[in-house]
Amino acid sequence: MLKLMRCNIARLPRENGVRISFLLALLYAVGLGAVAVISKVRNVQLATDALFFYAYGLPGLGIPGMLAGVGCCLFVGRDYHDGTIRNKLVIGHSRVSIYLTNLLTCIGIGLMINLIHFAVALFMGLPVLGGFVMSWREVVLLLVTGTLAMIAYASLFNLVVVLSRNMTAAVIITLLCVVVMGFATSILTALLSQPEFYETVEIINGEPVTSMVKNPTYPGPAVRFIVEQIIDLLPTAQLYQLSYAGAYCTAEGLHLLRMALYAVGMIVLSTGAGIWAFRKQDLK
Repeated sequence: MLKLMRCNIARLPRENGVRISFLLALLYAVGLGAVAVISKVRNVQLATDALFFYAYGLPGLGIPGMLAGVGCCLFVGRDYHDGTIRNKLVIGHSRVSIYLTNLLTCIGIGLMINLIHFAVALFMGLPVLGGFVMSWREVVLLLVTGTLAMIAYASLFNLVVVLSRNMTAAVIITLLCVVVMGFATSILTALLSQPEFYETVEIINGEPVTSMVKNPTYPGPAVRFIVEQIIDLLPTAQLYQLSYAGAYCTAEGLHLLRMALYAVGMIVLSTGAGIWAFRKQDLK
């Protein structure tokens, strides 16, 4: 497995898909850093926390997830396209070691995209915007949760490549998944933000009379519980919450432990499903 890992690491700088993903991640980070500097010049304060945690995407826009998905799918899909996986099996590598090596590589691609943004955000943000508003404990907890969410993303991307066995199809599927999860996150978040009552005005005897009416679309306790679980389960929704927390410089109200446990569960399940599917494939 170490030989496979060294081979993958040596391939990374030569893969155009990975290089493009890293370059776009760098441009994304520099662009947000420039916006922060311009905002400061115009006396519109943007905290370093927001710039830093935009590494997980602007609220409602999962750019890092998309970049990681493209890089992972093109990298792992190349093995199927070029027949490299068959060669690895012929020389004696096990299917489990091949799958786990590709998974670790996908994780590395996703985390590197985050690291590029973190480095640029600190380099451009700290001198202009100052230090973090949140406590270091909150920053570390958000980083741990975000890291697990990105690993869950990588696990899903690796599974998609194995199931599709085609680079183009895998890229399209992963992008669609990220977009769909983003829309689902926005819809579910809007549902939870519905007010329980809203104010109405009626004209009675020529006089306006205001009254509070129960909102028929307000989610009850059971629906609210289910929606909260879904939001904390989806990797896109997890990163959305972390980015939103950075924008408002507070981790208050986030279910960080629950999100972390869901991410670990998704990593285990998707990896197990991927290994099972990979073992069943006929690659001859």
